[in-house]
Amino acid sequence: MFARHTYVTVDPRRIDDAITAAQKNGREMLREQPGYSGMAVFVDRDLGKLLVVSAWESEQACRDSDQALREQRATLFAPFAATISADIYEIASVHRLRDVGEGAAMRRHVLEHEAADADRLIEAFNSRAADRESVPGFCRATAFVDRGRGRSTIGLIYADREALIASRSANAQVRAEVSRQIEGLNTRSMEEFEVVMTENLPT
Repeated sequence: MFARHTYVTVDPRRIDDAITAAQKNGREMLREQPGYSGMAVFVDRDLGKLLVVSAWESEQACRDSDQALREQRATLFAPFAATISADIYEIASVHRLRDVGEGAAMRRHVLEHEAADADRLIEAFNSRAADRESVPGFCRATAFVDRGRGRSTIGLIYADREALIASRSANAQVRAEVSRQIEGLNTRSMEEFEVVMTENLPT
């Protein structure tokens, strides 16, 4: 499966409008596209950031829908969005421990690495399942990989904001250990979001 990460920056005073647009009109637009499999919406209300992750049955379906919806997406967010960008990833691995409920929170890592190291990163992600499960409140983790660009994204979802905060130290230790294992692996950015909604995410 593949996923498109649509990243929108918004005036924080208009963030609720952006959330409503994504949950209602955005979801309807996605559901009409062939190969649609599910979506999730994440938000940073303080800084005015919205992340919409949509899942697709194939890379072609993901790219076709991106092309088909590009103008509609721009129109949908135009009243309040400062910038809109979209990236396509392979959903390389999913680690699910428990369902994601109301009040959940997510940490997102964007990583850069040699293209040839994509499989090594996936192996490292899979080998850390026990470490993630030992952290109270852990719900699920997903590894997204762009093999061609040498870029990957790791999403870690916890039951609530408190669990997310408490996980920071353990997460930093794992991040340091994996960086030592894979030479040239860099964390390009790290962000934390409120989980607004999830629908039929891959398991």
